[in-house]
Amino acid sequence: MVDAQHYAAFAEALAADTREIVDRPPSPSSWLAIGHWAVMLDAALRVAFDGRAELVSQLSERSMREDLSRAYKMAMRFTTPQFAITRATKLWDKHTQNAGRVEVELVASDRADVHFLEVPVAELPAFLPFQRGAVHAVLHLAGMREFEVQCVPGQDGRRQSLQARWRIC
Repeated sequence: MVDAQHYAAFAEALAADTREIVDRPPSPSSWLAIGHWAVMLDAALRVAFDGRAELVSQLSERSMREDLSRAYKMAMRFTTPQFAITRATKLWDKHTQNAGRVEVELVASDRADVHFLEVPVAELPAFLPFQRGAVHAVLHLAGMREFEVQCVPGQDGRRQSLQARWRIC
């Protein structure tokens, strides 16, 4: 996704403890402090992706598609977009610790708003684009072909949101 020069600059931009995680990644099931994740995400946006938020979204979507098991992907095909988004937000609760919470508001049969509440890193410029990519992947895996996911920055930094709309064909 990035060339060697951008990757080297990205690695150089990291603090030593975070760079060690990049150089020697922990097992996929290991817990990673949200602060390290935030530092990596911020450096990726600023240095590796030259400020292009759409590349952060693409990274997230690709990660989601590659990380989910084949069985989980198959099960997603038989769900509604509402269920898929709601279930995906449950993964936040399962895989994060002391990092705020995520709530889904089912606004209409073709729309859901995803709210990130009191997430300590939500104000980072890369946060919502990353989450946008994850919701994009969830909708795609749920079989949606016509949809959009928009970032809705919060007013006070305690609440950041995404608005997802889809059309069932």
